Amino acid sequence: MTGNSNHLQNLLGWERLDTVYYRIRPLNVPNNQNKKPLFDYIDNQSKDVLVYDNKKYFFDFIAEYCDTYNFVNIKTINDSETVLYTVNLNGKSGEGDENKFVSMKWDIRGNGNIVLIVVVQYGVKIIEFGDLISEREVEFVNDDDSADEIWGMKENNIILSKRQQNFYKLNIEDTAIDIIYNNSNNNDYSILDYRSWLVRKDGSIILLSSNELLLVFGGKVKKLKTNCQYDLGALSHSESFLSLFNSKFQKLVIVSTNNPSKNLVELNLKFKPKFLQWVGNDCIAALDELENEIYLYGPKGSHITFWFSEMNKVMHMETSVDGIKVYTSQNECHLISKVETYTKNIFQMGSMEQSSVLTDCFDMYQNDEISRVLPILDSLSLNSAVSEVITASIHEFEPLMQKRLLSCATWGKGFMLIESAKKKKQQDIINLNNQLQEACRKLRILNNINSLISFRFTGKEFEFYGFQNIIRFLLNRPDCFIKDGNSNVKAVLTECLKLALYVKDYKLSVSVLKTFCIRKIKYNDEKSDDELLIEISQVFDSLNLKKELNFPFSSLYNVCISENRIQLAKKLVLKDSILKRHIMPLLALEKESSDSDSLFFNETLVETIDKVGDPILQLFVLFELKHRYKSSQLARFIMLNNERIDLNLFFKILENSENSIEQFGLSYDYYIQMDDVHGLLNLIWNKNKKIGISQENALTQIEGIYKKNSSNYTKNTLLCNQVINRELKLLKYQRDLFETNEIDCLQKTANETFKLLVTLGNKKMVDRFMKEFQISEKQYYLQECLSCIQKDQADMERILVLSSQRKFNKYIHVVYTKLVANNHLLEASKLITLPNNEWPFESKINKLIECKQYEQALELAEYYKDIQAVAYVSQLIESTVI
Repeated sequence: MTGNSNHLQNLLGWERLDTVYYRIRPLNVPNNQNKKPLFDYIDNQSKDVLVYDNKKYFFDFIAEYCDTYNFVNIKTINDSETVLYTVNLNGKSGEGDENKFVSMKWDIRGNGNIVLIVVVQYGVKIIEFGDLISEREVEFVNDDDSADEIWGMKENNIILSKRQQNFYKLNIEDTAIDIIYNNSNNNDYSILDYRSWLVRKDGSIILLSSNELLLVFGGKVKKLKTNCQYDLGALSHSESFLSLFNSKFQKLVIVSTNNPSKNLVELNLKFKPKFLQWVGNDCIAALDELENEIYLYGPKGSHITFWFSEMNKVMHMETSVDGIKVYTSQNECHLISKVETYTKNIFQMGSMEQSSVLTDCFDMYQNDEISRVLPILDSLSLNSAVSEVITASIHEFEPLMQKRLLSCATWGKGFMLIESAKKKKQQDIINLNNQLQEACRKLRILNNINSLISFRFTGKEFEFYGFQNIIRFLLNRPDCFIKDGNSNVKAVLTECLKLALYVKDYKLSVSVLKTFCIRKIKYNDEKSDDELLIEISQVFDSLNLKKELNFPFSSLYNVCISENRIQLAKKLVLKDSILKRHIMPLLALEKESSDSDSLFFNETLVETIDKVGDPILQLFVLFELKHRYKSSQLARFIMLNNERIDLNLFFKILENSENSIEQFGLSYDYYIQMDDVHGLLNLIWNKNKKIGISQENALTQIEGIYKKNSSNYTKNTLLCNQVINRELKLLKYQRDLFETNEIDCLQKTANETFKLLVTLGNKKMVDRFMKEFQISEKQYYLQECLSCIQKDQADMERILVLSSQRKFNKYIHVVYTKLVANNHLLEASKLITLPNNEWPFESKINKLIECKQYEQALELAEYYKDIQAVAYVSQLIESTVI
C-alpha cells in the first residue's frame, strides 16, 4: 500500500541528517541559460572590498558594484543582461576616487517599499522604491568630528567605523546616522576582521574580538566568553543559538545565546568555510568552496552534503524563513530546507501515518479499487489526515503535486460528510472547508506570482510577510519603474490588481490602482493631460468597481503638481466622488495656478464646502486663505461668497484673537465692504468692552468711520446713520431713565430695555418708549403677556384682557406656548375658547386634549358633530375615570 512509485519520485533530493530530512529545490527558472553568467567567478579575496559585499541578493534581485565606472547596477538572476536601475556613486569632480565603495544592503520597509542602501567610505546612499523612486544621501560625520570612515553595515542598519570602531545606526526615516556606542573613549574592544561582528534583531552586537566574545548593547560592553578565538560566526533564525568557527584549529562550536560560555556542540571541520549559515534553528550550513559543496551539520556531529557542479559555483548563502537560499554563478537560486513532519508523514517510504494511508487510498480509488479502499477508510481519523494533506500542499512547489494533494483532501473530506452528519460533527467539515479554501487561495496567489516573475515565494514566506506586503513588494520592484510601454510593467500591475480583487481586499486594490496612476503620470512626458485622463478613466470604466473602490482621485494632485500638470490635477480632483477629499487639492492647486485659473479654483472650492456643509472644514479653509491672502483680498473673497459660507464662528475666533483696537483686521474690512453696520457695531463694542471704553465712545467711533468712508456708500449711508443715531438716542434715554428713576438698563439693547419697562408696569414710560423708538403694538402685547407669566403663577386676567382684542389674535399661539411650557394648562385652555381665536377645529381640539380639558374637548367635538373626535375624546375620559 505504501510502496507507491510516487513516494520514490518525491524522495529524490531528500537527504537524511540524524532523524530529519532535508531537500533542495530550485526557486527560479532562468530565461537566459545560454547567456553568460551573471557574475564571472573570480577570487576577490585579495581586493580591498570583500567578494560577499561586492554584490547583494534580495529574492530574485541582485545589486552588483562595478568598480570600473563606480556604479551599482540592479539586475535579476533570471536576466543577466538587462540593467533595471543604476546607482551612480560618483560625486562632485574629483570625489570618485576618495569616497570608495564599501558595501551594500537590501531592506524592505513596513509599508512594502524596497530599499537599497549603498555604503561608501564617508556616507550612505539610500535608494527607495515606493510609489516613485527616491535617492537620499547621508554624510557620515564621526561623533567627535575626527577623520574616520565607514567599515561596513550589517543587520538593523548598524554601521561600524574603521579607525575608532564606533557603532552607529542609520535611521532611514529621519535620514540620519546616530552613534549607539563610542569605543574611542575606552578602547573596549579591537575588531580585526570585518566578519568578526554580528548584529541581533534587538540591535545588540556580538563581537568576535581577540581572545574574547563580547556583547555591545545599551551603551555597555559585556563579556560573554574569555580565552577564545573565533573568526566567523552565525546566528540561528530565532537567535537562540550561535555558531562560531576557529580558522586556526578548524573547529566549529555551537553555544546558546543565553549561556555562551558553555559549548553545546564541538565539531572538527576538514575545510575553512567561506560561508557559515543556519538552516532555521536545526542545523548549520557551511560552504566548502574548493569542492563547491554545502555541508549541513547536525547537533550530534553527523553531516550531509549538497553538491554543485564545478561550472555552477555557489556565490552566496543566506538564511531565510524556510532554510537557506543558495545563489550560484549560473543564475540559479536554490532553497535547502527541512522536510516538515506533515510532508515526511505523507511521502516517506514505508510510512504508516494516516495522511500517507489516505493518499494511497486515493491512488487506489483512482485505479478503480474502491472495494479495497472502504474498509481502510473506516479505520482512519479522516479529520486529522485531511488537514495534514491540505497543509502539505501549501509547501509543495510543483503544481501537479499541489493539485494531487488538494484533490486527495477533497476526496477524503467527502467521505467525512456521512460520518459527520451521524455524529453531529458538522463543525469539523466547516473547519476543513475553510482550511481547504485558504490553501487554494494561497496556492493560486503563489503560483501566479511564480508565473509572473519566474521566482517562487514559499508558503512560509507568504505567512511571514503577509499578502499585502508581498503585493507591495511586487509593485515596487525596480523593473516596474520603466515607462509603461514595457509589457512587464503592465503585467505586474495587472496581476497585482487581479490578486487584490481576487481576495476582495479593496483597500489594497485602491493602493495598486493609485500606484498605476502615479507612475502613468510620472513616466509619460510625451502625452498631454487629456490623453492621460482618458487612459486613466478607461482603466476604471473597464473595472466597473466604482462603488467598492471609491477611488481617491484627489490624492493624485501632488504628483500632478510635481509634473506641472495643473489641468490634469483639476480634472482628477473633480472626478473624485468624495467631496471632502477635494478641499486640500483645490487649496494646493489654487496656490500653484495662474491668476485666471485661480478664480476657477476659488469658485469650485466654495461650491464644494457649501455642498459638504461641514462648519469645521469651512473654518479650516478660511484660515488657510487668511494665511495666504492680504486682509483686504480675503475680505473681498468672503464678500463675493458670503451667502454660501457661514462666517459667524470664523469672525468670532478672529475677534477674540486679534488684539489691535484701532486695526480690527479681516472682520472690520468685511463689515465695511458689506455695509454691515450691526456687525461693525458688535465688533467695536466687543473690542472696546475689553478695555473699558463706553458704548457712547464706540458709537462715536463708528460714526467717524462711516463719515470717513461715506464716499464708498451712496445708497446705504442714510440707513447706517439712522442705526447709529438710534443707538445714540437709546443710550441717552437709558441714562435719563437711570438719573430720574434710578432704573439701570445701561448696556442693554432696545428690546431688553422695553421688556424691563413692561415688567415694571409703568404705562407712562412704556408709551413714551414705544413712541420714541417706534415699538409696535404687537411687540407690546407679547412683552406684556410674557411678563405676566411666571413659573409659579400667571396673571390670566391681564392676559385675557389683552388677548381678547381682535388685533392680537394672530399672536395668541405665542402666549399659549409660554403658558404650556410653564405648566399652566388650565390657564392656557382659556385662550383656546376666546371668541376672537380663529384657530381651526383640529388645532383647538388637539390643544384642549394637550391641556387635559377633556370635557371641553367633548363639547367642541359634539358642537362640530365630528363622530370620530367624539369617540376618541370619550375613550380618553373613560380611561381617565378608570
